[in-house]
Amino acid sequence: MRALAILAVLAVLPTPLVMTAVQPIWRRLALAPCGIPVLALAVDPLSGDLVYAGNNCGLFKLSIGESSDWVPTSISQTIVYTIDIAPTDPSTIYVTALGDMGLES
Repeated sequence: MRALAILAVLAVLPTPLVMTAVQPIWRRLALAPCGIPVLALAVDPLSGDLVYAGNNCGLFKLSIGESSDWVPTSISQTIVYTIDIAPTDPSTIYVTALGDMGLES
């Protein structure tokens, strides 16, 4: 009886929509900084061309289209856990790192 009730409910639900979006094509931008997996990642919200990555070696940035190498920042030789970029001012970056409550650029 319970199975019939479930089938009856399913019969009146609208048909789900099928997404037909084109599959994205993934490409490698650069190897991981220091060859160590990335723990945190942030993208410039205004341009989308600047990417920040944090891992056990520190904080790195990559300018898409300009280089395929991660450039170290002044935050180095520490573990970076989180990265946040101010939405209206991408020059302001917030980072949490090992031993620090928080850092601001």
